[in-house]
Amino acid sequence: MHTDEYGITLSREVHIARKKVEEHLQAVQAFEAQYGMPSDLFLRKLSSGEISAETADHAAWRDQCAALSRWQQQLKEYETLYAAWK
Repeated sequence: MHTDEYGITLSREVHIARKKVEEHLQAVQAFEAQYGMPSDLFLRKLSSGEISAETADHAAWRDQCAALSRWQQQLKEYETLYAAWK
């Protein structure tokens, strides 16, 4: 179903998802700079038990990485739908 409302809604969702990706990416990059390691290494160390998630920063970093991943996936899905709609 190709309607203007559908396109407007998809466009808005793409915009929101991009903003969320940007927001979470900035937070993740701040943790990477603070701790001097990339997030993939942090997550591997966290998963192996080398780093504990009991500190507030580590828990927040883990949560930001998870949120970034979810929003990146959501953005990809919205962009695919929007491209198909056009």
